[in-house]
Amino acid sequence: LSWSFEDKDFKNVSLDDCLRNFSQQEVLQGDNLWYCSRCKEHKEATRHLQVYKSNKILVIAFKRFNRMKKLNTPIKFPV
Repeated sequence: LSWSFEDKDFKNVSLDDCLRNFSQQEVLQGDNLWYCSRCKEHKEATRHLQVYKSNKILVIAFKRFNRMKKLNTPIKFPV
């Protein structure tokens, strides 16, 4: 999960915010083009990821580094 907190208050980031951002649609462009195996070319495309079903225990690992900078933003989650 890669996310910029520019529009968010750094002190009030919740697990729901992270999962909502994780499932947003992303445009693949520039150096991240999608390869079409049918036409054998790299094309601009969109993708989004979703968790449809998980086990009773879901383990989430947060990426704590962004461009060689450590992120110290606390994430609020229910216990």
